[in-house]
Amino acid sequence: MLKRIALRLATVLAAITIVVGSGLAPAQAASKTITLLDSFDIKDWDPAVIYSSEVRTLLNVYETLTHYNSETGEAEPLLATDWTVSDDGLTWIFNLRKGVMFHDGTPFNAAAAKASLDRTIEIDGGAAYIWSSVEEISAPSEHSLVIKTEYPMPLNLVATSQYGAYMLSPAAGAKGADWLQEGNAAGTGPYKVRQWDKGQQLVMEKFDDYWGGWSDDQFDRIIVRFVAEVSTQVQMLRTGEADLMLSTAPADMLDKLQAEPGITLSVFESWLNIPLMINSKLYPTDNRKFRQALTYLMDYEAIGRDIYGGYGIVPKSCIPQSMWGAGQYDMPTLDIAKARQLLEESGIPESDWKVTYHAYTGRQEIGQISELFQALAAQAGVEVDLQIGEWGVLWDKQKRLETSANMFAVLWWADWPTPTGWLEAMWHSEEPILFNFAHYDNPEYDRVLDEGIKLQGSDRAAAIAKFEEAQGIVLDDAVAMCLVDLKKTVLHRTNLTGVFYNAAYETVSIYDLRRAE
Repeated sequence: MLKRIALRLATVLAAITIVVGSGLAPAQAASKTITLLDSFDIKDWDPAVIYSSEVRTLLNVYETLTHYNSETGEAEPLLATDWTVSDDGLTWIFNLRKGVMFHDGTPFNAAAAKASLDRTIEIDGGAAYIWSSVEEISAPSEHSLVIKTEYPMPLNLVATSQYGAYMLSPAAGAKGADWLQEGNAAGTGPYKVRQWDKGQQLVMEKFDDYWGGWSDDQFDRIIVRFVAEVSTQVQMLRTGEADLMLSTAPADMLDKLQAEPGITLSVFESWLNIPLMINSKLYPTDNRKFRQALTYLMDYEAIGRDIYGGYGIVPKSCIPQSMWGAGQYDMPTLDIAKARQLLEESGIPESDWKVTYHAYTGRQEIGQISELFQALAAQAGVEVDLQIGEWGVLWDKQKRLETSANMFAVLWWADWPTPTGWLEAMWHSEEPILFNFAHYDNPEYDRVLDEGIKLQGSDRAAAIAKFEEAQGIVLDDAVAMCLVDLKKTVLHRTNLTGVFYNAAYETVSIYDLRRAE
């Protein structure tokens, strides 16, 4: 635990941090309550199916067997203290931490860990695919968990996943998904859920029996306010009503905010990127040349430079370059004439050069990107029907072909530290659809990717070759426009210390934060 905290503090010091002004009012500085802001409420409460922005809050409630070290690229102990793997890579033994309790008083042990993983695999929702290689899970002793796989997989890394790897109390799991969906939770993390007011706020309080222990200067209460308008969030940060924004502030406001007292902007490396998915089953984007044409109707440099204020990078693949296994390709650039040529070659009548585009609220840049594309597409004679809505609503629509749009952009981050967090989650054929917003179904792509997946636990170099081949297929089939790779920007009050962002986890650990006097 001390090693984990030391690593985070060291990384914080190494991060690019812009500090402006100082402090808060004495009363707030002394408070042991921290207020966070997020654009999105919790959509799913069941840790077996959570697969969206819920991690920004619930990673303070639930823990995993192992934790990813973004400095070394290795898994470190968390609920498992150590582990071994057989020579053939098929049997993993995790030795579990003793003296750990769930929030409901249930002891954490091998039987509880097995029950949690079995439940996730059986429900087969969210990111359950990360355990697809598992053949058997057993608990031969109180603190020994054995997992056998069909083919070698780096389960020590799989177990770091911010989705699908949470340890849930078996007593809570027995109460069912409906009970969880009411705003209930029972993890082993430092904070437990106290109250959830849907659409308004979530209150968490420290778990006194947390195995990591507590010091007097840590926060004992977390309030997460759900505020859709990011401009309102910024104002709350300015006035001291809030301490930290889990949402990303609009890039066009960052320069101004840097000049204000009491606010700090911390910038970190990330695995964040934005793929704009192109529906391969919906007319007219079911035509490959038509899809290819659309990829030349975007100003990729303007997205990183103007919309993201220099915190965006022109991509070389649909996987961020900071992730191992990301290839480098000749990517499309803005070229109206080239787009027009491909549109004509597609055979789609010019009267049908029309696409629907869904853009969700809560992220200003997502809307700005959609408007940029709409304007550029018009120059080539393509009409874009832009429809704006709430994330959860549009997500549900895009999963069903009959209600889906031709185009849908999403800010993406990985579930666990592997390219499959993009390649499998977004483009591998699946039924029902979860995140394959392109409704892509290509047997050749699936074959290449599946081969890479089965190699990543035994031969990473060979796996990378397969992953690069799969990325090339995605680009050639034009089922996505790879818009931008992003830095992570975190706005918070200047007197908040210990702010750290790990690329593997889309949140800030409140347990590691302190408020300076």
